[in-house]
Amino acid sequence: MTNVPLVPLLWVGLMLGLAVPIPMPNMPMPIRGAIIMYFMVAGAVVLFRLIGRTSWPLALLLTYALGHVLLAGYPIRPVSLLLLMTMGALLYVEAAKLTTAWASRVGWALLAGAAVQAVIGLCNIFSIFPSPTVAVLALPLERWGLDPKAIYSVTALPWMVLASTEFLARPMGWLTHPNYWGAYMAFAVPVAYVLIGRWAGVAAYGLVALSLSIGPMVSGSLALLLVAWRDLPRPWRRWLVVVPAALTLAVSVAHVKRANDWSSVARLENMTSGRSNIWAAAVPMILERPVFGYGVGSWRQWAVEVAQHRPNFLPYQAHNELVQAQFELGAVGLGLALLWLATLARGVGPILLGDRKELMWAVVAAAAVVNSLGSPTFHMPTQAGVALFAAARLEAARRRA
Repeated sequence: MTNVPLVPLLWVGLMLGLAVPIPMPNMPMPIRGAIIMYFMVAGAVVLFRLIGRTSWPLALLLTYALGHVLLAGYPIRPVSLLLLMTMGALLYVEAAKLTTAWASRVGWALLAGAAVQAVIGLCNIFSIFPSPTVAVLALPLERWGLDPKAIYSVTALPWMVLASTEFLARPMGWLTHPNYWGAYMAFAVPVAYVLIGRWAGVAAYGLVALSLSIGPMVSGSLALLLVAWRDLPRPWRRWLVVVPAALTLAVSVAHVKRANDWSSVARLENMTSGRSNIWAAAVPMILERPVFGYGVGSWRQWAVEVAQHRPNFLPYQAHNELVQAQFELGAVGLGLALLWLATLARGVGPILLGDRKELMWAVVAAAAVVNSLGSPTFHMPTQAGVALFAAARLEAARRRA
C-alpha cells in the first residue's frame, strides 16, 4: 500500500471542515470557533511533524499539550502558552542545526548580556542606578511617599521593567528578583570559563555569590564543578567541592537568617523560602488528577484562586518545574518531558569526547535542570532562552553520534 503524505490529507480534512461553523464559547471569535480550531490544529500538526524530525519526544509532548488545550475549549491563556512552546520548539530545531562556530558566537552574545547585567549590578551596590525605571521614577516617587507600583500599573509603558526596590544596594542587574539575575549569571559561568578563561569563570561565579540567592548558588556551584573538573590537577579538585559547598552554605544561612530568628532558621519552610508550603498545598490537587493533570497554564489559575483566600501566599509559579509539570500535564506529560531529557542525555558522551565549546553548553543544561528544582527556570524567559539553546546543543551532539 502506498503511503499517503500527511499534509495533503490535512488539507482534504481542512477543506471539509471549513463549512462546519460550530460555535465554541471559549474562543475569542465564537461564531466560527470550530473553523479557527481546524486551522490551528492542522497548522500545529504540520509544525509538530517538523519538530519531530529533530526530537520526537518533544513533538509528542507538544501534541499532548495540544490535546489538553482542545479538551479545555481553547481558553486564551493555554492557547498563548502552547503557541509560545511551539515557537520555542522551532527555535530549538534551528539551534540544533548550528555549527560549533556559530554556537560559540551565541556564547559570546550571552557573555555580553551577562557583562551588562554585571556592570549594572555592581553599580547598584554603590547606589548608582543606571536603570531609568529606578533612578528616574522609582526612587523619587518613594522619597515623595508614593508607591511606584501604582504608577507603573497606570502608565503601563512597555519599556518599564518593574523594579524591586527591596533589592536596592544589591547586585541585581535591573533590580528584578535575585533568582532572575543570579541564575542568569550562573548559566554564564561555564561559558565564561571556556571562552575567556579560568579566572573569568571564577569571577562570574563570584557575582553569583553576591546575589545571596540559594538556587543560583547551587546551580552556579554545579556549573563551576563540572566545567573545571577535568581542567584542574587532582590535588585542586577537592577545592572545587569544598569551597563552593562552604559558600553555598554561608549564603543559605545568610538568606534564611535575614528574614527569620535563629530559633526558626532550621524550619523547612524557612529553608525553602516558603516553597515547601507551595508544594504541600498542591499535593491534594495533584492526587485528584494524577494521570492527565489540569491542563496547560492551569497552575496560574489555581494560584490566583488560592491567593484570594491566603493573601500572603502567592504561588504563581511552583518554583519546581517537575511539580508544575505534574500538576498541569499529569504523569503522562511529566513522563514525556523526562523522556525528552533522557534522549538529550545521550548527547553528553559525544560532547565529553569533543570540543570544549560544546561542553560548556552541556554544563549550562545541567545547571538549568538543577536550578529548575527550586526555581521556575523554564517559566522565566531569560533563563528559559539560555536553557533551550543549551538543550539544543545536546540534541545536536546526540544526532551527530
